[in-house]
Amino acid sequence: MSTGSNWAKLGAAAAALGICWLIAGIAGAQPGYDASWHLIWAQDLIAGRLPKFDAWAAPTEHPLMLALCLLCAPFGKHAPQALIALELFGLLLIAPLLARLTAATMGSRAAGFAGWVLLAGAYGLLLAALRGYLDVWFVLLTVWGAARWAEGNRPANGAAQFALAGLLRPEAWLLAGAAAVIQWRSADRRGAWLLAAAAVAPALVWFGFDAATTGNPLLSLSTASTLTLEGDGGGPIKVFAVSMLGGIRGPATLLGACGLVLAIRNSGTKILMPAIALTATGLLAAAAISMAGLTLLPRYLMLTWVGAASFGGFALFGWTSLPAEGAGTSRWRTLGVGAAVLGAVGAVGLGAPAKLINEVSIDSQITSDLQTLLAQKSVGAGAACGPITVPSFRLVPDAILALDDRSIEVRARGQQPKPTAGVAVLVTTRDETLLGRYSHPGIKLPIDEKVPTGFEHGFTAGSLTAFVRCNPPSQ
Repeated sequence: MSTGSNWAKLGAAAAALGICWLIAGIAGAQPGYDASWHLIWAQDLIAGRLPKFDAWAAPTEHPLMLALCLLCAPFGKHAPQALIALELFGLLLIAPLLARLTAATMGSRAAGFAGWVLLAGAYGLLLAALRGYLDVWFVLLTVWGAARWAEGNRPANGAAQFALAGLLRPEAWLLAGAAAVIQWRSADRRGAWLLAAAAVAPALVWFGFDAATTGNPLLSLSTASTLTLEGDGGGPIKVFAVSMLGGIRGPATLLGACGLVLAIRNSGTKILMPAIALTATGLLAAAAISMAGLTLLPRYLMLTWVGAASFGGFALFGWTSLPAEGAGTSRWRTLGVGAAVLGAVGAVGLGAPAKLINEVSIDSQITSDLQTLLAQKSVGAGAACGPITVPSFRLVPDAILALDDRSIEVRARGQQPKPTAGVAVLVTTRDETLLGRYSHPGIKLPIDEKVPTGFEHGFTAGSLTAFVRCNPPSQ
């Protein structure tokens, strides 16, 4: 490859990153709970402080996500925007990688690009990118690994990508293990070692990282079981139905089932194995999470979404893998293009773009209100007298990022002991969406939505109000 071609690719990547930065800024997108904590931990590391992975109600830390946030932390108050831009850039990179996978397994690059539209168009992965979640880079690495597995002339292709993905989510351990079992017999000694390392090393690194920073190698397992949904989210069957059959994902899943049948008829199961492995691993991981008694969230089926989307893309554009002429090709082309147009119209009709915009605007609104509130002099004076408290765990990392001052303690009022002075932030709105997300989320953790005794109104910013007290009763 020529030097000029390399510079052109670097220029295109830089331009894409710049566009992603602008989109993140214009949209006002804000990191979600998990992403915010990873940014805080990254900032702690940059400042030479040991991150508090075992903080009250903190999410599970993910080593590679922390590394991504370390790239963003030097941007200071713009670190959240940098993270969102990096996530959007990763989302763009998934498109050509998914095309590589479908080209190697199904003979159609167009199927991969169509699958990417199905994946991002259902707004699940796009919303994950706009909230800075690790799912985007997890999908990128697993699809990249599956593509290399499908393209490779020797075993262990894709092992490095699966190993990196295993530092983001443990589902990749299963995927790497499946790749090792399938490729083991044809591997030489070096390949066998690489396959084994991809399946085992990420878990060892993860547990070792926990041990080195907190002294508890199994910390991630315990934090994963702490934030449990009230009512367990309706059970695994309901979660699966919502994830795979809800909204516009239902038609996409149906397309995926049709595409799988068509792909097997055209390619056979052996060559399709990397794509099938993605789908099956997502299902196995969801089953393992449920049996372990952990909370199963819809996005934990992300690998199954990817598999269904790739096969759905083949159902739409698999005709590109057939000879240009022929009655079968013509019928498939007509049906595929017609279904694609109908799906696009249906997505708009079902309100997917509007829902995405609404979700991002809610995150943007609460962050703006919180930043305005915490910048007030009256709130600053109250923070000098005691901790800043919020009704539930949800607003804790957002407040820490907004303050950018680790000397000020921020915690949920459900923690003990209850403060007798300081600042109490309450969500004071009738908007049930905001209340349900930031004041009384359905999590089995203590909440406190009352104004503490003796605290007086300090300032109101949009949906948030601060109450302040600086004269605690003598003990």
